[in-house]
Amino acid sequence: MGVGIENTRLVRPTTEGKAQREMDRLWNQPLSGIAHDLRAPLTVIKGYTTMLLDYEGRLDHDEVRQYLESIEEASDRLTELVDRLQDESRPESGILGMKDIPARISELLNSPATESRIREYQPVG
Repeated sequence: MGVGIENTRLVRPTTEGKAQREMDRLWNQPLSGIAHDLRAPLTVIKGYTTMLLDYEGRLDHDEVRQYLESIEEASDRLTELVDRLQDESRPESGILGMKDIPARISELLNSPATESRIREYQPVG
């Protein structure tokens, strides 16, 4: 029986470590996709802006216009991505998976998190 208890003690940290790694993977997967989607228009904006600054006076009007149009399109795409991200992060979108649970207000008000917030927002002076 002592060996079984010891084996359980050895397995638990490994299981908890696997669970943590899985949570990290699930969290980072969407974030890496978002970062990739945001990076593409930023790369266009940065690249063409640098080109315009570095070659100022050496580019003809059509080249400048083409680069500026590319910057505008990339900026529009970036704005669209940020708006979509903001929309999907709202609780009513369902992405967060929020649900109502019964709670006693007295327990919530006496929780350490609430107490620290109350102290944080008290007027100074």
